[in-house]
Amino acid sequence: MSWSQLSPGQITNVNHQADTFSINGVNLSFAGLSNEINNDDWVMVSALPMATNNGLSYKVLSVIEVENTDLAGHYELEGARAQLGNESSIFKLGQVTVDYSNISLPVGIKNGDWVEVTGQYIKPNFIASEVELETYDESDNDHEIEGIITKVNSTKTVFELNARGSFVVDSTTRFEDGNKANLVVGELVEVTVVKGIAKEIEFERDFGGETGNWREFEREGYVSSIGYDHFIIAGETFYVDAYTEFEDNLKLETLNGVYIDVEGVIIDGKKVAREIEREDD
Repeated sequence: MSWSQLSPGQITNVNHQADTFSINGVNLSFAGLSNEINNDDWVMVSALPMATNNGLSYKVLSVIEVENTDLAGHYELEGARAQLGNESSIFKLGQVTVDYSNISLPVGIKNGDWVEVTGQYIKPNFIASEVELETYDESDNDHEIEGIITKVNSTKTVFELNARGSFVVDSTTRFEDGNKANLVVGELVEVTVVKGIAKEIEFERDFGGETGNWREFEREGYVSSIGYDHFIIAGETFYVDAYTEFEDNLKLETLNGVYIDVEGVIIDGKKVAREIEREDD
């Protein structure tokens, strides 16, 4: 099973009454937080992406105090990378601003790519010593990947997992504790993948529906202008990333003046396009 890990790191802002804490600059909540864990303890936090009213966040699965002193001083973050304006050497990873001024990013990295960042959190930024691309590729074949469904197309033939990678559903896909109709955003599933095809999808019915309400959107209109990672319709800005799908031979560079239909999700307060197609006005 595979889930996003925000750790290890040093825990701060612990509030046992409210079941909240912070790690590596990320504010989280976890009802199972031990009363033995206090500020400045080193912990390992495992979590899955989830939606909140403010966009993409994390559902904490466990918080374990780290006794091994070899891990002390070792900080990690994982998440979908988003550019913070045009400012050089800085990008946004969820709630955290990552400073990579001392290193080079992997070749070919794009907005929306899932990355693992090693470094140290020094307020107000996370200072990166290494940034690695993390994708669901052939290394995950025949392995069960656990996660939250974060996008499904209209025919339920392709779905996105953990805002990180997409899988195909075809006639060979088997379902356990559910069926194709249950492929909806917010469901927790375990997926067995072979060459990008979901061979088995198991629905985790004991998850409790704690993923929150995903904020999705759909808009139509003429594109009035474009930028390197966004376009504008009627004064409203929409962003594209590595997982945006363009239909009808469209691409970002050709959108200006075109009447389109755009569907997507709201991540960190930004409307991120997941599917763009030409539309008759």
